[in-house]
Amino acid sequence: MTNTTPYQPKVFIIILSWNRLHDTLECLESVKKIDYRNFEIMVVDNGSFDGSAEVVEKRYPDITLIKNESNVGYAIGNNRGIEKAMDEGCEYVFLLNNDTTIEATCLHELVKTAESDSQIGIVGPKIYLYQNPALVWYAGGDILFREAISVSRGLFKKDRPSYNTIREVSFITGCAMLVKSKAIKEVGLLDPDYISYMEDTDLCWRMRQKGFKLVYVPSARVYHKVSQSFGNIPYNEKTMYLMGRNAVLFVKKYGTFTRWLKFIFFFWLSVIYALPREAMRRNHRAVFAKIRGFFDGIRGMIKIKELRLY
Repeated sequence: MTNTTPYQPKVFIIILSWNRLHDTLECLESVKKIDYRNFEIMVVDNGSFDGSAEVVEKRYPDITLIKNESNVGYAIGNNRGIEKAMDEGCEYVFLLNNDTTIEATCLHELVKTAESDSQIGIVGPKIYLYQNPALVWYAGGDILFREAISVSRGLFKKDRPSYNTIREVSFITGCAMLVKSKAIKEVGLLDPDYISYMEDTDLCWRMRQKGFKLVYVPSARVYHKVSQSFGNIPYNEKTMYLMGRNAVLFVKKYGTFTRWLKFIFFFWLSVIYALPREAMRRNHRAVFAKIRGFFDGIRGMIKIKELRLY
């Protein structure tokens, strides 16, 4: 009898976790329901102290679990998962935040698009706010060399027909990205210098520099619990320090004179705008943390331990 089952490339779904056990379990339950067949799940635990690793290991013995002794950050944590997945012969890695849930058809839609063109290196889904699915968090993105370097289309806006067009983009968020193994072999892993934030932007930039395409796939859908890693305040000291420092690191690596001028102008414009707003919220220290991150990035320093991030 002839086997008529369509071929499905092997995918490793890599979920990086750091505490927030409930989120990790909810993410895993949604992943377990996907309609794609040829995949394996890997959880990389970054030294959680809430028992996450132990619970996952006991509840899901079929899942590959990597236990890091401490929180080594987004890049290093995911890189350890990527390296193991590639050693296992995967054709794709799907990096997925543990504070997400995905629809059953998501992975199938992503792989279908990725397989349609050999020059596609990364594909990304449409991402909605978990707390309010009527609002979009990501509908494609671009690298603009402004204060945040990359921007997401549709951020906190109501869904609309214009967000339903598959298109090539210059930025796909690391919250949920499907990456071809052959592209990783040519371009390299995530850059650990960023610790957290903008390592996805850096990877996207390098992919495009090597001639790979990045494609946004709106038929694939994910729901994101925004800002869960640092609590429910999107604009806080830890986040802003890293954003300020890492933006400078990115521009130091890839900026031209014109890009530097554009970045500096918009960076300080954002600071001027944010300071009175955050002062009214008694959150002015977050703005000063962003400024410290900027100057530490210029000096090539990092003072992350002072913020007690890890």
